[in-house]
Amino acid sequence: MIDLRMKILEAFFTGGINCEMYETKCKLDALNIAMNFTIQNYSALIIVGGDGTIHEAINGLLRRKDKKKIPVGFLPNGSGDDLVANLGIGVGDIDLALEYICKGDTIKMDVTKVLIDHESESDIAVTVANKEGS
Repeated sequence: MIDLRMKILEAFFTGGINCEMYETKCKLDALNIAMNFTIQNYSALIIVGGDGTIHEAINGLLRRKDKKKIPVGFLPNGSGDDLVANLGIGVGDIDLALEYICKGDTIKMDVTKVLIDHESESDIAVTVANKEGS
């Protein structure tokens, strides 16, 4: 089995793309990384994982206090990869996703915020903070 980390690094090196990797180790790591990394030092955020990891990272970007945005790429590595499948990339098709990223292919996507069981967005931030402390 090919080491996914090495495959990504090799593709980016071949494509002339410098990168740094941040590994998630537990729930909400992707959210916290996306919410707190020094965004001006990067030209894109590439999320490696499934729908849950993508969900966390996108929510982290949306919760940034500086409100800065950055292009986002997806490398499907989950069990269902529904979001990437809807973009025309098969479940776990890292090669095709890397090809799109290395070519710089982009599409615009809308992001929708839904409040369920919360009166306001600030209630959600409190909920996340409480879960992190658990």
